[in-house]
Amino acid sequence: MRKLLAFLSVFLLLNTSFGQDVGATFLQTPSTFATICPDPAQSISVVIENKEATVFNFATSNVRVTVNITGPIPQSFTEEVTFGTIAGNQNYLVDFASTCDLSLPGTYVFTYSTSVFAGVADVNPANDGGGPVNVVVEESSITLSSVFGTDAQDVCTGIPITPITYDVTGGVVSVDNTTGDAFPLGVTGNLAGGVYTISGTPSVAGTINYTLLTQGGCAPDASESGSINVVQTPTLSLTSPFNMCAPTVTADLTDVSISSTDVGTRLYYTDAGFTTSVANEFNVSAGTYWIQVTNGTCTDDGSVIVNANALPSLSVTLETDPLTCGGNGTIDLTLTDVPDGSYTINHSAGSFAGVNVLGGVATITAVEGAYTDLQITVNGCTSALGVDATLADPN
Repeated sequence: MRKLLAFLSVFLLLNTSFGQDVGATFLQTPSTFATICPDPAQSISVVIENKEATVFNFATSNVRVTVNITGPIPQSFTEEVTFGTIAGNQNYLVDFASTCDLSLPGTYVFTYSTSVFAGVADVNPANDGGGPVNVVVEESSITLSSVFGTDAQDVCTGIPITPITYDVTGGVVSVDNTTGDAFPLGVTGNLAGGVYTISGTPSVAGTINYTLLTQGGCAPDASESGSINVVQTPTLSLTSPFNMCAPTVTADLTDVSISSTDVGTRLYYTDAGFTTSVANEFNVSAGTYWIQVTNGTCTDDGSVIVNANALPSLSVTLETDPLTCGGNGTIDLTLTDVPDGSYTINHSAGSFAGVNVLGGVATITAVEGAYTDLQITVNGCTSALGVDATLADPN
């Protein structure tokens, strides 16, 4: 009898735990360290730890591991472990037979815990749980984040486009289009910090229809399309000032040495703000006018000064022949509406340069000869024909 009692005592001592301490340590799967793709059948595994130095025996202390999930799809799972052991102060991976549904994007909050549901009780239930931890599920997406309509804009060459931005999740972005060019020349796209930005200054007219595609992220790839229509900016060149000569007192603004390209419409204004239109551009008096050319919504502009100038005149008052053969004589002139200065006097066979006019008179030094149609030009206005002078040798 004593031997039997001793045997039973040893048996009970070896097979009875007087204190077990086991608890959930961390969530192994799904990952909490990086975003994951949507998955309707995501596996679950939890690491539990034997917090005692002695072996933990699941056969004598059955453990239930519970995982609760909140978020887009709330759900709960349990897994029971009834056999096996954990060495002292070691971990044990529990793989759940069930899978969780993470098919919707968003943030899922996981909490997990252990409980001994049969056998020797846990001596420290306070450390049985873990979490909460976040599991972030993202699907590939591209969403316009700039102002509505920026993905279908008309722009002018030489003018920066309104930046087009997209929020991107899931991989990198590639560009597909219908023309062979990713974007108009001078316009580029760049992905940084989850934002894809299209910006720049187009230099060539044309329409680009583009499609952005995600690559390397979660299937299926996402896409967004847009277009950039580039219109050629017109160019305008004006010759200013535009001089009217008496007796003319009005000018035609449509003929003020305008040179323009890629022009759809030409408009004329009396102010630099382009608000007051010229009443009759074919008949304007002296003043400053502003001209604007348009091509669609693209414009160029400039100003022109219209001057009403007096018509200069000259007359020969004295012809002094050369004193010697081959020498020089002089032609004295009287001039009106000619300011003091140095001028060129033209004639039918050439010109006299550097003729100084002072107080309405001037003298030309020249060899013998007939000089017909002497003329002077002041502010674009040229004196009349028919003024002649003749110098003769003394022989």
